[in-house]
Amino acid sequence: MIKVAFATGMYREFGNKGSLPWQGHPNQKHDFTAFKEFTKDCIIVMGRHTFASLPFRLPNRMNVVISKENNVRASNGDSADTYVRNLNVGVRSYLENLDKYFEQDVVVIGGAGLVRETLDFADEVMYTQFHNRKGYKHDVVMPLLPEYI
Repeated sequence: MIKVAFATGMYREFGNKGSLPWQGHPNQKHDFTAFKEFTKDCIIVMGRHTFASLPFRLPNRMNVVISKENNVRASNGDSADTYVRNLNVGVRSYLENLDKYFEQDVVVIGGAGLVRETLDFADEVMYTQFHNRKGYKHDVVMPLLPEYI
């Protein structure tokens, strides 16, 4: 099964200087708990900026980083389980092959472009929207989302 887990602000804010724009939001702890459960024992796929923004390699999950650089580290210096430099077969085929080969669910968690591309064929989506009428400081915006999100 191919899944996607992500969050945005209400104006599609996605990232801010390598962290989450809604740091400190009262619902953030609940979202992290739900994310942990949604991704437990899955293969986690992300881009290099997403992995570098993590405090550590996500435990109890295979961490796969799609990047031309194979020395990307989490904040504490952890490395990923696998680095994929080139997706000759395309994102969809790569994720489906991971799912079949390892017989584990695959969850895409970021960056914004990878999430948006995967939404078009994902079997399951976990989406959280954090609300702040003024919006959040951000330097990454999620591309337009499908209407069903």
